[in-house]
Amino acid sequence: MSDLTQNLIPYGLLKEHYPEVAKELEECGGPWEFHCDGEWLDINSPSWDDAVVYRLAANKPSIDWSHVSDRFNALATGSAGFTHLYSRRPEPNAHGWFGGDIETVEPFASYVPGTCDWRDSLVMRPGYEEKADD
Repeated sequence: MSDLTQNLIPYGLLKEHYPEVAKELEECGGPWEFHCDGEWLDINSPSWDDAVVYRLAANKPSIDWSHVSDRFNALATGSAGFTHLYSRRPEPNAHGWFGGDIETVEPFASYVPGTCDWRDSLVMRPGYEEKADD
């Protein structure tokens, strides 16, 4: 599988030179973005125009928080691709996240990996507010 969130090739050239990647991009189910005037814009139903650059929109990891102990309040993926739950808002370092108690997300069936850069992967439990002593 290609990293479809990093595509910078116009669709026509992608079809011509990398047909398997073009097919994967079309069939992945989105959400997609297209490049226009120097920025990436969301698109629900691409027209697959040969001159347009499309990519898979990056998304954060997710989990059904109702399945997670109240002890954990954050979810984040490190640079090596491993995702953990954290008891409090973790802080990034050069290779991942640190802070508080951690637990792996692998046992949770509701866990969905994200496609975003690890530095953008932090997700807080809805309604969680840190206390001064956290």
